[in-house]
Amino acid sequence: MSTRQANWQGSNWIRKDKRLAIYLRDDWRCLYCDRSLKNVKPRQRTLDHVIPVACGGLNDETNLVTCCKKCNDRKQDQHLQEFCKFNREAIQRIIMAIVKPINRKLAKQILAGEIDLYSVKRSAK
Repeated sequence: MSTRQANWQGSNWIRKDKRLAIYLRDDWRCLYCDRSLKNVKPRQRTLDHVIPVACGGLNDETNLVTCCKKCNDRKQDQHLQEFCKFNREAIQRIIMAIVKPINRKLAKQILAGEIDLYSVKRSAK
């Protein structure tokens, strides 16, 4: 079994509010290919470690970005500079995103049903 398979835990490795807060920060877009992930099936929307866990990357919001499953599968344990060596725009998107704070309070309100997620998505446009 590969390290990737042994460490895979589905979406249970991160709290739901933190995951949602990162999706909101990144405007529901894959930061690698810039694809909108607002209307995709949940399994097609993932988080990716900018610095892979295999290379010492942590689960901090400054190391996690919204990513489509296709890009996540392609990137695997590559460093950002290696994976995006021909895509400077992606590197810029990622740098701009990881310096922004996430809003876990808003994410918790959405998960609790206090705020409608779709109104947040529309107002973010």
